[in-house]
Amino acid sequence: NLSGQLDLTPFPEQISLTILDGILHWAVCPSSYAQDWLPAAHSSLSPRRLAYETLSKLSIFESNVDLILATPPWSRMDKLLANLSRSLGRQEEQTVREFAVVLLSNFSQAEPTIARAIALTGNTIPLLLAFVEQAEQSTLMVLNQQGLPALRENPDLIGTTQDMIRRTAATLRNLAR
Repeated sequence: NLSGQLDLTPFPEQISLTILDGILHWAVCPSSYAQDWLPAAHSSLSPRRLAYETLSKLSIFESNVDLILATPPWSRMDKLLANLSRSLGRQEEQTVREFAVVLLSNFSQAEPTIARAIALTGNTIPLLLAFVEQAEQSTLMVLNQQGLPALRENPDLIGTTQDMIRRTAATLRNLAR
């Protein structure tokens, strides 16, 4: 078992679905309560951001992805995919963008029908491409300003990680299939 990760499959369906139902509710809830920051000093956490983070961590296990995608109703999954697509935009906080990349990547691997649904959702494909292009532009800027040694010492200077770029490319590959 991965440290800090929870595999929901050993739990009874009633428990797993109740947990996922609550998390998915906050991930798609249009209410300001879901989107506004929690009242804590210097907090940039909202219930939606926490739901995205939780889903990202749960989706490490393929079996959890199956449970997430099977949690009714399907209309909520459509809303989640639309929210994740919008979260890829440059105006979004980088952490939220990366949670969206992780979730779309893990969902797109699950089955072809989900990959098709993702591909048909909003501007997902152009936003995924823009994510990769932004990382490429940042890489070139860092190389020109600080050189290759600086980039090797601190690859996060480009604003994201190589893993996020790989996940984005893998998601695009899954959508193309």
